[in-house]
Amino acid sequence: MDREKQITRVLSLLDSLARESVSAARTYAIEENRALFEAMRSPGRFVRWLTGRAIKLAPERLVEINELLPELDQAVHARLIAFERNKRFGLLKPLVQRIRDLIRTADRPLVLADFGSGGMEVERQVIESLAHEKDHPLVTFVGFDASSEAGVLARRNLAARVPEGISVFQSADACARWLKEPALIPGQAVRVAFCRTSILELPQDFAHGTFDVIFHSFFQHHLDARHLRKPEESVALGGRVLEYDGFHDWLAMMVVSILGWNDPVFLAAGMVSHRRLATRDQVIARSTNSRLHFYPNGCYLREWRSTP
Repeated sequence: MDREKQITRVLSLLDSLARESVSAARTYAIEENRALFEAMRSPGRFVRWLTGRAIKLAPERLVEINELLPELDQAVHARLIAFERNKRFGLLKPLVQRIRDLIRTADRPLVLADFGSGGMEVERQVIESLAHEKDHPLVTFVGFDASSEAGVLARRNLAARVPEGISVFQSADACARWLKEPALIPGQAVRVAFCRTSILELPQDFAHGTFDVIFHSFFQHHLDARHLRKPEESVALGGRVLEYDGFHDWLAMMVVSILGWNDPVFLAAGMVSHRRLATRDQVIARSTNSRLHFYPNGCYLREWRSTP
């Protein structure tokens, strides 16, 4: 489907959504996504949007197009995975290296949770980096995502690296029971599960200390202020938390615009997602008692140990 047809289709879907009974907050998100798609009809209109309307947006009221229209979610995540795999950009490299180092230095089996895991590309790259290392302890990855499409994407994305397949659960309690079971394959180095659930429901299903490491990538900006750190602190008593995300920068938005221009849906998701990011100063302000690094790829890694 060419650009113009994609834009016309999404505008039609947004108009249908707007006619439904939705909240005032959701109406704002629909209107701003609609304005963005109209602007993407030509480079000139898009530049005017980027240098005008985009600056005035209320980040806390924005919602990505694939959240407004779940039928677009799989396409957005598939394109994101392709972008994350591009070694030239190394979008996930700092997080993958940190997780790999934690696994290499561990002297016992580790259980790692990925909040907002999507297609579990972080896990795929970590497993790939460990492929030739036979002496690391058993590593269990558990991805958590509320999206109905994420489990399908994760299974497909990890098929080559986890030939025995991944376990997919539709409830957190089933996943919690699975975690208590021993690995069934002798000599298994890695096992992977996906759980379709909201991370805000985890404390009632998982005991303190269930996870040695909790990480999330490009997910922090999806949480509103009252939920910041709560899930990590509730679940990972004594564990380590890795928060990996981008920080808002207008130059980076322009780069994303160029890279995503031929795919309006992916570009729109990227624009809104980037506009929701915290600024560098905001990230620094909330990083007391944390280890914080900024990277040339426009991302940061914040690390701390969770408390009861």
